Amino acid sequence: MTEQLVLVAREPPIAVVLLCEPISAGKAAEWGLVNSAVPAEGLDAEVDRLVESLTRKLPQTTRYAKQHLNFWRDLAWHETINHARDWLALSMATDEPRAAIEGFLQRKSP
Repeated sequence: MTEQLVLVAREPPIAVVLLCEPISAGKAAEWGLVNSAVPAEGLDAEVDRLVESLTRKLPQTTRYAKQHLNFWRDLAWHETINHARDWLALSMATDEPRAAIEGFLQRKSP
């Protein structure tokens, strides 16, 4: 997921990844991580709006646009996953994650 976040925008994803803090639905929408954020009672109306908008589009063009977006998403994933896997394996071989896990299990901060 980290790889896709930096395709959207640089600074907000860095804050999400480095701070490991949850973000609100409104903030996710503001950053472009989701299409929109609506209260529960407005969800059906928002879905209806999106469906209506999609049905007015050209199907072949929409399929190609989706395929094109998926291509770039997949390319980013395949180009970075090995690096992420190797880094994660190396980082887990240190005392830092062990101490963090032990602190979590004991309900302490690392």
